[in-house]
Amino acid sequence: MSGNHSGNGAGDGWYDPSRGGGAGGDGGGLANAGILTATQSAVLNNQTGLGGAGGSAYHQNTAGGPGGNGGGIANQGSLNLAQVVVRENSTGGGGPGGSASGQGYGEPGGDGGYGGGIFSSGHLTLIDSTIVQNTTGPGGTGGRASTSPGPGGSGGYGGGLACTGILVMQAGVVESNLTGSGGRGASYYNTYAGEGGTGGGGGGIYAALPCAVTLSDVTIDDNTAGDGGQGGAGEVAPGQGGPGGSGGGLYGSGVYTPVSYTHLRAHET
Repeated sequence: MSGNHSGNGAGDGWYDPSRGGGAGGDGGGLANAGILTATQSAVLNNQTGLGGAGGSAYHQNTAGGPGGNGGGIANQGSLNLAQVVVRENSTGGGGPGGSASGQGYGEPGGDGGYGGGIFSSGHLTLIDSTIVQNTTGPGGTGGRASTSPGPGGSGGYGGGLACTGILVMQAGVVESNLTGSGGRGASYYNTYAGEGGTGGGGGGIYAALPCAVTLSDVTIDDNTAGDGGQGGAGEVAPGQGGPGGSGGGLYGSGVYTPVSYTHLRAHET
């Protein structure tokens, strides 16, 4: 399975603040909501859609949409993978925030999509599988405005894999994955400027509550978390640069069972 692409989110043509740019489609190669088993397969060079641009108006604007999750695979069901290679997939970047033409407020850029290789909110089992050279998208640029320019969006989390469900991985490799950088804060010539977005965390694996994780004989090597976004330029004060992403190899706020023979080395944040 290679070279597939989910759809891009549409821009928001309205100025209702409860709306925003559309989200990019999930699952660049495969989106699973049922029960699926795959063996001795490859998921290569797929990509999710970009987030849509936030709407712009004189006073009220909307935020940019997030990039799609799961560059190779998006799972919200039950997925069992054995001897599968997930390589060189990517998620879409966040859309730019809406800009105000009058004295309004700029909106934040959308976040990059999560899970460059795999995003799972369901039950995921990986046996003797490899997740390598996947990337998440960058955050979108903040929207311009004279009152308060918008901040940049966050880079996508989980360069190799992002989990919010149940993850069991045995005898696998998570290597050379990368999360996206934070988006740039908006600039405006006569006011404060927007802050840069946060770099994506979990260069290899991102596991967020309520995710429950079990790792056994897993090697997590040479993964990199994303850089913080540049702050915008402004005459009153420049925007603060965003922080870099945390957890070059693994970023977790989930529930972990004891891990055995799991190696983490040579990561960058």
